[in-house]
Amino acid sequence: MNKRTVTPERAQASRAHGVQAATSWLCNLAHAVLARILLLYYAISGDTCTPLHRLALCATLAYVAFPYDLITDTYPSLGLLDDILLLAVAAVSLLAFIDARVKVLAELKAHQLLLKARSLV
Repeated sequence: MNKRTVTPERAQASRAHGVQAATSWLCNLAHAVLARILLLYYAISGDTCTPLHRLALCATLAYVAFPYDLITDTYPSLGLLDDILLLAVAAVSLLAFIDARVKVLAELKAHQLLLKARSLV
């Protein structure tokens, strides 16, 4: 029997490894997305973010979600361009409120939430 012979044990181990790799990849992706969302949340809710910045960010999200824009979305490239540019400006302005403390807090909270979710499954 050579290394390429597929036995039932090897097939089962291969399937288990594939499921484990897919689960690990999905957990890593969920952790990264959750950490980014929490990073934005903690940056907005931090002491350094002023009420004027919070209002501007809420107005930006409302503008993007509202179906009637300055440039309508019926023009595929131009209609989405103003939304993308506005979101980019909002994201860059929010970067000023992200410091090391906010990063660590977001990573820890994301890790805690994923551990809690794994324990429920």
